[in-house]
Amino acid sequence: SEHQTGLVVDLWSASSKDNWYSNVKLKKYFSWLNENAHKFGFHNTYQKGRDVDGYEIEPWHWRYLGVELATYLRENNLTFAEFYKEKTKNEKK
Repeated sequence: SEHQTGLVVDLWSASSKDNWYSNVKLKKYFSWLNENAHKFGFHNTYQKGRDVDGYEIEPWHWRYLGVELATYLRENNLTFAEFYKEKTKNEKK
């Protein structure tokens, strides 16, 4: 689990029994987070599903990667798994 690294948070709303990312009243906060989290170094690790990330999509799961890497991933529409796979493939050459 990425949680063991101490770099991951799962975000939930204490004010709603619904998932905060799908609740109509709270969706604006999720939209803001998606647009701005990279500016604070956070990245939604599991956003593309099992085939890409190895896990189901988890919109609540955010990992701290640092501003530079989180921004790079966002600008290039990459998950951390995709980035890591490409980086390690290039290092083996």
